Parts: sequence; C-alpha cells; structure tokens
Amino acid sequence: MAVVLKLGGFDPADFHVVVSPLSEMVALLHALAEPDHHLEARAALEDISATLTPVYLADFRTLAPLWARFRCRVFFPSEARSLGLDEELERIAEMPLEQFVRLVAEGVQGSIRRVPPVPELLADTPGREDFLSYCRARSSIRRELAELLLDDPEGFRVRLLDFLRATREAFFGREWAHVHDTIRRSAALTRTRLQHADPVTVMAQLSPSARHVPELHEIRFDKLQQSSVELRGRSVIAVPSVRIGPHLTIKDDADLPVVIHYAVHAAEQTPLEIRTIRERLAALASESRMELFRHLSAEPITTSELSQRLNQSPAQISRSLGVLRDADLLVSERRGKLVYHRVNMDRVINLGPDILSTLLR
Repeated sequence: MAVVLKLGGFDPADFHVVVSPLSEMVALLHALAEPDHHLEARAALEDISATLTPVYLADFRTLAPLWARFRCRVFFPSEARSLGLDEELERIAEMPLEQFVRLVAEGVQGSIRRVPPVPELLADTPGREDFLSYCRARSSIRRELAELLLDDPEGFRVRLLDFLRATREAFFGREWAHVHDTIRRSAALTRTRLQHADPVTVMAQLSPSARHVPELHEIRFDKLQQSSVELRGRSVIAVPSVRIGPHLTIKDDADLPVVIHYAVHAAEQTPLEIRTIRERLAALASESRMELFRHLSAEPITTSELSQRLNQSPAQISRSLGVLRDADLLVSERRGKLVYHRVNMDRVINLGPDILSTLLR
C-alpha cells in the first residue's frame, strides 16, 4: 500500500519548507499516547508522563483520537510560512466554524472516509447519525468525542485551545526549547537542497519509505493506506519534526496545501525494504541457525570450531553461515590462515527498531 503523489503539472515553486511548533506538539502528544512506537524517546516520555496532573490526563485521553495515527489536519500549517505557536493557535481560533468542524470531524473518525457536509452534521439528519455510527464502530472514545464536537462546536474549539495552551505550560515549552534548533537546521538544510537539486528529488528524500518513479511522474510513500494525491495546482508544505519518527504523515484536503510531516533525520537514513526485514527474520527462523547464531554472539569462531561444537559437517555450517551473511547478520574476518565469524551486532541491536519503523511508517 502507498500514498502516491502525482507530479504531472506540479510547479516546483509550490514546494515549501515550514517550521511548525504546533505540528511538533501534536507529534509529541502522539508519542505520549503510543510510547511503544517511540522506543528511542521512551525515557523522555516517561519523565513527561510522571509530571502530568489527573485533570490534564483526563482531557488528554478524551481528545486523544485527534493525534492518533490519522492526525487531525487542523494542527498543520495552512500557509507557506513559519508561525510561532501563539500565531498557530490564533489561526485555529479564527478558522471559519464550518472548516473547523469538518477538519476536526475527519480527525475524530480517524480515516479518509468522506465526512458528511457540516450542515448535515450539525442537524438531526441521516448524515449525522451515519457519522456517529461510524465513530462508535471504531471506538466508544471516538463516538463520545464526536458528540462533544457536534453538540457544541464552539465550546469544543475553546476546550481544544485551552488544552493546547495547557500542554505548552505543562511540558511542551521545555520540549520546544530543546528541539527547535534541530528542526530549524533541518528546514534550512532542505531549503538549501532546493537551491541545488530538483524539488521532486528533494521531496523524495524526505523519507526512507519514499520512491520516485520518473516514468510514472509520481512519488510513492510506503504507508498503511492507499490514496493518490494530484499535485497539479497545489502547494506542498514539508514540515520537519524530531518526535514524529518512525512515522510519516501526509495530509491532503482539497482546499488546503498538501502537508508532508517528516522526521528530521530521514534524509540521512538508508531505506530498509520490507524484503530485507523478511530475510533477516527468515535467517533466524531455523532452529539450527539460531543455535549457531547464539555461539557466534559470544565470540568470533571459525567454521571448523562451529562444526565440532554443533556436530555438523563443515559444508552444513558454511551453508548456514551463508544465509546469515546474506541477511547482513554476520561478519567474517580473516586472521592469518583462519577466518573467524561473528555476529553483526549493530544489525541485531537495530533489528527490533527496524521492524517497528517498517511496520509503522
């Protein structure tokens, strides 16, 4: 599955890079809600969680669908310039009510499924009931949040803005002071690349899951959803983030710019294909190779020594070593006349995070 950006007729001048503290705040809220998806930040997330009050946590849980995997579009830039957090919150406060309800309703239901027109949502209509039924089918929390939104849209907006301001006071102010230089440097680096490379190439470098297919005039992002986005006549806003990894978020709403919310170090990563993950898992699936692997993890060992330890022929050992080597889980090093084999520990240590990143991107 993939999100496909169709490049036919796209004007490179419409590709922009923007710094957004609100987008980063929402990435952090998502990480707090799903700490198992963010192993590299677990210690920091636990420190933040320990400081949160019961009142804050109650609102956090109520509003949580808005920053689940399908992030609410209201949190992302709507224009091609960087704003401060106060300005971004003011943008939400001044957003036309109909647009606010539509964007938040999409976030509440958590999918690209069509949302009924806002007048239908706010009245006693089949469209409203269908929307509420869909939210209930997804979870009781989503149904409750949908009712809060539709029963009092302006009250909902006030509650959301109060929560975001409380988030800044509780922990995000400190977090932003810690990460904003990294994010701004990443944005500057991407803008510099735009001066020396084709914007399409730069766009495809935003994620290791992206692949430019020139013959089809498209960029494909490996995602757990299927959609196609026509970029002709559209603006594209790239927003760097420290806390979004291993995710990549692409938001597409017809009357707003396309947003690509990407991890700041994505361009430095080597893409890890699903095929590579399967090969590494398959290499360890054999009971005999796993036993051999355990010996190799303790110390470098020669083929003949492994043959004696495991009571297998040198040819059998060589075949098993070949499978592990092909999966890049083994390092062989010649010392004089002998060749010693050892575990590629970096690959093993990263195997868990690599699997997680591949599953969640």
